[in-house]
Amino acid sequence: MNEPDSYALEEALRLKEKHGGEVIALSLGPERVKQTIKEALAKGADRGIHIADDNFAQLDPLGTAKVIAAAIAKEKVDLVLTGLQSDDHGFGQTGVLLAALLNLPHATLIMQIDVQDAKMKLKRELEAGWFQWIECPLPAVLTIQSGINKVRYATLKGIMAAKKKRLPLSPAKPSASPSNRRKELKKSTSPPKPRKRNSSPVRRRKPRPSWSKNSSSKRGYCSAGILPASISEKNRGSS
Repeated sequence: MNEPDSYALEEALRLKEKHGGEVIALSLGPERVKQTIKEALAKGADRGIHIADDNFAQLDPLGTAKVIAAAIAKEKVDLVLTGLQSDDHGFGQTGVLLAALLNLPHATLIMQIDVQDAKMKLKRELEAGWFQWIECPLPAVLTIQSGINKVRYATLKGIMAAKKKRLPLSPAKPSASPSNRRKELKKSTSPPKPRKRNSSPVRRRKPRPSWSKNSSSKRGYCSAGILPASISEKNRGSS
């Protein structure tokens, strides 16, 4: 059983002990789901409903909610409790979608439930340690926050009683699931990488010094038509 769902089951059992009623554990999945429902029955649930679907893992949250909503609509319940999210995918959308499909009011992240006549006073957890108190009419759908209570263990007496309880099988309606099957990714390609531009700095050639024709400040550089004194004296001596 998903850990968040175990808190929802525990809260349902506590409401039953305080106000009476019947707790129905419902689960969607293959044959192994029966063990999860048996666990709920051993803890104190009155009845269980198994919606058989071997391909349930291919459903998105909306497809899952449609299948579960069709089964809940037959029971005409007063209150639907779900866990905040599943342990595997963790979408956290099934409870909210259930409320929309059943046309019922809903509230999320519930930390406390006080039933008063035909309405409830609910404590919701917000961000940064803040809480919110709201009123919600019945019937309704609530998603339970993990840690709302201390989950009980199944007793030996409860386990033996669960083995005797009949578990009806409710096949999933084919019309409720094909349009909401999750798509399978066959191939994934990355976009081509952009070409790297040459980021090396452009070296500019240093301009050569330009000297005036009449300048003689640099050794070995002669201005036009004028020889250095040392060279002219040599020429004089040789002549």
